[in-house]
Amino acid sequence: MSTGRKPKIIILCGDRGLGKTSAAIRITELLRERGIEVGGVVSPSERRADGLPMEIFARDLASGEARRLGSRTIDLGGPRLGPNRPQPGNPPMDDTASRDRPQGSTSESLPPFSFSRDTIHWAAGAFLSAIASKAKLVVLDEIGPLELELDSGFRPLLEAIAEALEQGQCSFLVTVRSSLAGKLAARFPAGTTSIVELTADNRAGLAEKTAERLASL
Repeated sequence: MSTGRKPKIIILCGDRGLGKTSAAIRITELLRERGIEVGGVVSPSERRADGLPMEIFARDLASGEARRLGSRTIDLGGPRLGPNRPQPGNPPMDDTASRDRPQGSTSESLPPFSFSRDTIHWAAGAFLSAIASKAKLVVLDEIGPLELELDSGFRPLLEAIAEALEQGQCSFLVTVRSSLAGKLAARFPAGTTSIVELTADNRAGLAEKTAERLASL
């Protein structure tokens, strides 16, 4: 049944390693070219030749400042996260989501990610500041298993999005892997979300189409 609401949250989903973060960054660039104010956080990664992520950074879209969020090579002093779940002895609180890796790749021989609690809190602050500034679009890249299955990481930001919707503030672009898109959408009121799936076939023009859609919200 239709609610009559116009979706204000675009959920950009895709399989592991397809380029959700790159698409989100391109969308923000296209909107800024139109003079539209954009804020929030993206999380680009540095990857090995086989596509496995080794370093993760959180970047504030408003200031351009980036801070190291997760690393397989440096101990950042926070929780340590293996390929699929937190390691024993490390509580999930303040962990970020396990990041995407290409289908068919293996990481059993790799060290776990070490995350920075300070960067998690800093990134959350940047996201909330973007809402407070009433940017037309606020980006959250990305939401994963820790938020949706363990209720930690950036989970409080989902509540902030819901509150902003009630107040008529902003539109949102949130990235998530395809397998969790439905679960993420269920966190928000009916009629407020629209799922856009990134695939190998459509990724060449998806950013342009999504930016056009967001510009009309």
